[in-house]
Amino acid sequence: MLRFFKLRSIQIGNGVRVCSTTTQVKLKPEESTGLPFLNKIIKELAKKNVQFILPVHDTIAINKIVEPFDELRKIGVLPEFVLDTCLTDPSFLKLMARDGAKVVKILDVVSQVTAMTFENAIRLFCAYKDDLMAVEVKCIEERIQVYINNGISEGEELRKVVCKCPVILFANDPPKMAVLAESLINFFTRGQVKAILANSPQILLSNFEEIEEKYEYIYFHMRIESEEFRLCKSWVDKSIDDIMKRHKFLLQTGKYVTPDPKRLQLQKENAPLYRILDSNDTIFATQIAGVVPEEWIVYSDLFDKQKASQNKDRAFERVKPSVRKAFERRLKHAPARQDFIL
Repeated sequence: MLRFFKLRSIQIGNGVRVCSTTTQVKLKPEESTGLPFLNKIIKELAKKNVQFILPVHDTIAINKIVEPFDELRKIGVLPEFVLDTCLTDPSFLKLMARDGAKVVKILDVVSQVTAMTFENAIRLFCAYKDDLMAVEVKCIEERIQVYINNGISEGEELRKVVCKCPVILFANDPPKMAVLAESLINFFTRGQVKAILANSPQILLSNFEEIEEKYEYIYFHMRIESEEFRLCKSWVDKSIDDIMKRHKFLLQTGKYVTPDPKRLQLQKENAPLYRILDSNDTIFATQIAGVVPEEWIVYSDLFDKQKASQNKDRAFERVKPSVRKAFERRLKHAPARQDFIL
């Protein structure tokens, strides 16, 4: 088989990392397929001080290396693109030589269900190649199927989900993801679950107890209805402490009033959940809380220090549905809010 000698460090971009394809090496017609194409890749890599040795005396091994490259060409991927990918990321050539059939299967699965071009599928693969090669192709399909089963359509919708969080292709066990998705029905409608998966697909990689805890706080203590969760992207990733911190700060500054369904005429227009949690610290402080950023920084530090000094099993009082009315009565008779003083 192909022996790997030296691999340059490859620079990867931010976000969904992709391979650059700007080498612009020209291919002659006779160099675009079969062994001549493979030799061209090896020759160009040698110019970059990256050396490979082909098993030229082993016909079976050579054919096994060449076949997946020819398969990509038959699918419609330009040889120039494949060449550029190998020159940009030599480890792609190594994987194609080691198990090219599996690489092509992964690319085919991703391309088929997301309507992603094979070129973009290759870019995505190069960004997460080690993780993708470490799992079975069947498991990748099963993970994707969890999202399809919960309303995410094949094609553009699924492509957006995969591009937002490529990790869903190889992280977590498919059965656990399916159970977590079904558990969300305890809190949300099917339509809301679909919207949440589209906005925050990484939720199926989360711990259910943590998701439940954050939902309970936002729903019972902030009294924000389930519909608002579908518009908020960061509640899935923020810790319960960060959510509580922002909520309590808004209470202290008077910019958030806990909704009372029996006194709608006195209800204040609170900022929506996505504005409270999705905004960065500066926008949250100035536009949501109505203070200068320094005040929010000081409060945040004090909150963290106070939290560290406490010894509580739970960050807040848990409210079961059966005792919600009693909890609301207790809140109504709680001491009046004191002025916010730094």
